Amino acid sequence: MQRQGPGSDATTRNLAQKVMSLCPLERILDMGCGKGASALVLARETQAQVLALDNHQPFVDALQEAAVAEGLDQITAIIGSMDELDKITGTFDLIWSEGSAYIIGYEQALKLWRPLLTETGYLFISDLVQLSDELAPEARTYLEQEGVKFENMDDRVQQAKALGYQLIESFILPQQDWLDFYADMEQQIKRLEPEVGKDHPALISLSQEIDIYRHFGHQFGYACLLMQKAGGSDGVEQ
Repeated sequence: MQRQGPGSDATTRNLAQKVMSLCPLERILDMGCGKGASALVLARETQAQVLALDNHQPFVDALQEAAVAEGLDQITAIIGSMDELDKITGTFDLIWSEGSAYIIGYEQALKLWRPLLTETGYLFISDLVQLSDELAPEARTYLEQEGVKFENMDDRVQQAKALGYQLIESFILPQQDWLDFYADMEQQIKRLEPEVGKDHPALISLSQEIDIYRHFGHQFGYACLLMQKAGGSDGVEQ
């Protein structure tokens, strides 16, 4: 797939331009970069040095190949975990995490990554939240099995403030980003069916995910939060 989670070049580009209007960007850290769709946009738009981290070697290889093909030599892609930061040195003007922070937990990500920011550095995270008062049991059961802990946008904002961040901007990821993501997924499923069979567990699971979104996607979505480190220290701001 082109992306490993819902999103788009346009959404990433608009946010990158927003941050650039606030401060110069020299170093960016892309956490859980996947194949690097966002890292490539960030490098094109900002000219900053981009360190991209993922724990899956084929994704890291794919990003390195794409960066070379585009001549984006400011991108460095490395293998690593988002909660084991020994390979990361120095501080960053911007940490970027599209749809990946949930793997270690939203609040844990905010705690662990804060010392990696400059005194006035920015953090962008997109994270799944509940958009309606009620979430259909089918959707809740499936998503909880995937490790999703459901809260709402206000919860995310308050957690960020409690952990030493000032909210700069928040919005819900456009629905079209989700639709494009699942259209790509459907194409890949159809491509693989003749090779592995329609009953392959992975394809069944992915098809179920598509159905869940089509029926209940109005009840959940990605909260997109652009935050700035507050207080200038690495302690928690109360």
